[in-house]
Amino acid sequence: MDKYVCLSLNQYFNNIGTTNSSNFLRGELSLGESSLPQENIPFGTPFIFEGTPFLLSKNTDLSDNIQMENQQIRLKDIPRIKKLHFLGVSNNGDLYEEIHFLKNNKNVYSDFLKLSDFTSSDSFFDDKRALQFEYMYTRKGINTSYKPSMWYNYIKFPHPIPIDEIVFEDNPFIHIFAITLERGE
Repeated sequence: MDKYVCLSLNQYFNNIGTTNSSNFLRGELSLGESSLPQENIPFGTPFIFEGTPFLLSKNTDLSDNIQMENQQIRLKDIPRIKKLHFLGVSNNGDLYEEIHFLKNNKNVYSDFLKLSDFTSSDSFFDDKRALQFEYMYTRKGINTSYKPSMWYNYIKFPHPIPIDEIVFEDNPFIHIFAITLERGE
């Protein structure tokens, strides 16, 4: 049995956080409609950060992340989990929001996911920079004034627990690009 399970989040994507030179006007990562450079993100290939694999993907409608709006991610055939790994960003500040973990419709654990702003030069929380870019896209095209980042953070359970659902609160300023589950004993 593999230690990690990279979740496919495509059906939950509701935001366009990455664009390229031909579609940068479609960016939705911030209120200013900025975006990360798609050409520098390893979509469709394994991305490993500090030993943890992630699946980054993009839908044909260009959506590529979950903007937290009370989504419920249902999990199938997942045994006990000891840790959840996240790649994401916040915008309009360094933000955190509670995430709930359920089993059979009952909350078994809740904790806060903390992600620094994608334009921050340093981590505000205990998250780590997983990817850094030389530029970002804005409504006017490439902007090299900022070196945006995608951040890594995790939620660790006090002991391995079975879960079958992840429930987000409503915070549209937090964007999740990838989630990987780490199995426990």
